Amino acid sequence: MKAVSGHRYLYRRGNQLVFRRGVPLSARDAFGGRAEVHVSLRTSNVAEARYAVAREMARFEKTLATLLGKPSPEEVAVAKFRPSGEVIDEVVRAEFRERIARVVDFDRSDPAQREAAIQRLNDLKRLQDDAKTSRSVRSDGPTLMVRWMAEALCEKHKWNIVEGTELWLFLLRVVTALQVEAAERQIQDLEGQPSRAVDETFPLERFAQDEQRRTANQSSQPVSLQGMFDGYVAERKPAPATVKAFGRQFRSFTKFLGHDDARRLSKQDVVRWKEALLAGEGPSGRPLSAKTVSETYLAVIRTVLHWGINNGRIENNVALGIRVVGQRKPRLRDRSLTDDEARVILLATFQPPPPRLIPTRVLARRWVPWLCAYTGARVNEMTQLRAEDIQREQGVWTIRITPEAGTTKDQNARTVALHPHLIEQGFVEMARGKKGPLFYDPTLRRSGSDENPQFKKVGEHLAKWVRGLGVSDPNVSPNHGWRHRFKSQARLYRMDPEVRDYIQGHAHRTEGEAYGGTGPRVTFREIRRLRAYAVPGS
Repeated sequence: MKAVSGHRYLYRRGNQLVFRRGVPLSARDAFGGRAEVHVSLRTSNVAEARYAVAREMARFEKTLATLLGKPSPEEVAVAKFRPSGEVIDEVVRAEFRERIARVVDFDRSDPAQREAAIQRLNDLKRLQDDAKTSRSVRSDGPTLMVRWMAEALCEKHKWNIVEGTELWLFLLRVVTALQVEAAERQIQDLEGQPSRAVDETFPLERFAQDEQRRTANQSSQPVSLQGMFDGYVAERKPAPATVKAFGRQFRSFTKFLGHDDARRLSKQDVVRWKEALLAGEGPSGRPLSAKTVSETYLAVIRTVLHWGINNGRIENNVALGIRVVGQRKPRLRDRSLTDDEARVILLATFQPPPPRLIPTRVLARRWVPWLCAYTGARVNEMTQLRAEDIQREQGVWTIRITPEAGTTKDQNARTVALHPHLIEQGFVEMARGKKGPLFYDPTLRRSGSDENPQFKKVGEHLAKWVRGLGVSDPNVSPNHGWRHRFKSQARLYRMDPEVRDYIQGHAHRTEGEAYGGTGPRVTFREIRRLRAYAVPGS
């Protein structure tokens, strides 16, 4: 299956479109043990499939929520009001305007584009004929696409419209009119005819009236800053730890303002907040660095306000252009662990652990530093490893670093070959026969939360342990220093730059590098360039 660009969870299999979504390991029993859900959408048209995907996503989330004993997003976003016919008309006209705005012109001198346009013209005529026929007393009613769109509008605008009622039938009629009118306007354009309305719901003067009414309403009603933040979180779905940090910073901002209305917000308000944070008047009670204020606090405000613009809540992002010009902190040394520091840590992995240290922490001390040394991965990508993530592929032992196990920075999974020295030390044998996380016990839930998960706490434990070994220079991170060291070693041993970036989960430097895949044999070829660490006991 091939992913459809720009459409999450939508894939093409042959000529049909499919909803495809991975199932978290802890929830697979609710999905019949499946690692992924595949549902045919019974259409090859992306426009039609958009509404089917929304429906399947709601079903998926409801199943997950039932398993967790929580209300589903569908239940949380329950319809709150019964719209009038006038409101339905206005919303459908807005949908029509957006659909027409998405139409892309084509180069009539290009034979391929002209042929594609002819095919689109034929498709539009068939779509229009189907919609017109559905109005007939001899038909079975509205087309499937019309029903999907009507359901999507109810969900989007929180309408409480019961199927079969007079208002539901009115909605179906108006959506059918939209399909006919949108197809007609595009047909007119493709056939070189002047644009004209064919349905009384869509004349130009009605659009002008809608815009005037919308502008008047927007200018008089407050817009909740917290509501925009909640909307951003619901749509973007960042990691729980990110939500916790962003929420703390955003609440600091609204508390400083003394109100929650985005329409009252000015650029000077953001500047005053910036100055207060730098002066120590923020939530921590101490002055924050220029980097923290600029890249953390102000970045959150910019992001949420940008979401508000894209979703029609506000018109301007007053936080744009506000930066903090501060003196750059001098770098006193390289951020990589030195040879001596690396040797101290790796030697300590063979030392007898404290008697009361729990078994998973014993394993974390023994193996995570070695995994970081030979993969350059982020420490939490290693502390979240599961036994099932260690697999043999293409004749090569690998680890799969996947957001299914916890998190990855770019939310993409990658498969990385194990260095031969790790295998010689018995890492694969250690994991054989185990199931689930290797370095923490999921049953000890009290030791972690969604915002501060157990695998993250393991990383914090390792950092504290490494500091206790004498690797105490504040200019190098006890865990992240391995990531910098791997890059240094990769350059020393002439590792292919594109492959070393893939191994570490760094972004592609060019669009071309994003094409194709990086298989286990490729990563093994490059990883084996690294010399094995000569540490007694290894």
